[in-house]
Amino acid sequence: MPRIPNKVRGVFEKVQGSGVWWIRYTDQYHKKHREKVGSHKHAVKMLEQRKTEVSQRKFNPDVVKGKHKVVLFDELVKDRKNEAQTLKSFPDESCRLGHIKTAFKGRPAKVIGHADIQKYLAELTVWRDKKWKKAEPATRNRYLSTLSATFRLAEINKKADENPCKYVKALPENNKVERYLTSDEEESLNKFLPEDLRRAVLVSLDTGLRKSELLSLLWKDVDFGSEKITVREAKAGKIQYVDMNTEVIKAFTELKSKPLDIGGRVFYRISKKRKNGYYVLTSPFEKYLEKAGIKNFRWHDLRHTFVSRLVRVGVNIVTVKELARHASIEMTMRYAHLYPDDRRKAVGLLADYQDKRSQTGTKTGT
Repeated sequence: MPRIPNKVRGVFEKVQGSGVWWIRYTDQYHKKHREKVGSHKHAVKMLEQRKTEVSQRKFNPDVVKGKHKVVLFDELVKDRKNEAQTLKSFPDESCRLGHIKTAFKGRPAKVIGHADIQKYLAELTVWRDKKWKKAEPATRNRYLSTLSATFRLAEINKKADENPCKYVKALPENNKVERYLTSDEEESLNKFLPEDLRRAVLVSLDTGLRKSELLSLLWKDVDFGSEKITVREAKAGKIQYVDMNTEVIKAFTELKSKPLDIGGRVFYRISKKRKNGYYVLTSPFEKYLEKAGIKNFRWHDLRHTFVSRLVRVGVNIVTVKELARHASIEMTMRYAHLYPDDRRKAVGLLADYQDKRSQTGTKTGT
């Protein structure tokens, strides 16, 4: 049996037992108002807010037009979702909006304050590795960005007076690269991978393609003549080109000798497209990692491995940036510590220079 809320003067159910609570109050001009709010808890909070507005003479009856309209947070989410549909990141944004809507469902937008946002972010958990985990700083910051964009749009639409995210600080993000696939791990993994999935892993390791780029790849974008892949839906939002080596060309040649997808997708046998626009593997990658004894590894770490290997064999950092299609050199510099004895060799060159200069001086003196 549901608990009966304590009676609060000015808070009532219009239809008893409905769970929808209203508030009544008189403004500074002695005009009576009634508002539909939602839950009992939020109705009490809204009534307190109205009384404060009235006592401070900030309540404007002309704005509410005789009956104050309560805008629920759900409406703000709907507006943001409609606005974000043109974004390339819409599937991610839609997922975050769904999580946020659940947390603030049924609450009037105007009663959500700075403290509510802080509390939500502090308690934020996400589903990862088959269990709920506390969100990392980077994930928390993405949710903060989504919340802020939602309230910013509400301000523009006159559905919120202010953005409660305005003074919530983003957390420092640790972008240090910690995981890449070793040669021994790669060899072990290949023993368990099905043929098509093994080719997908090889292409990812030798091109640095992101998972979404790889699984959505079409045959028309694989050019054997120029030995390049055209990435039409890159993270940067523009068309990019990726070079293919002999191993990648061989993998694609083998794939093309098999029955082709009517839609032209390269990896259609190992992936499918969800309603939210994401391409996902039909066979869990984690299952094969577990069989190979590989821990703390994600598909995206294949891309880290691609960049790490380029650095380890001594490829110039600017060239690595271009091959990885990083937006800035700072992103590529995260891998700089992997250069083989690079700094030691650099100071060694100075020693060689000193030796040559000494020898020249000796000859000149003679």
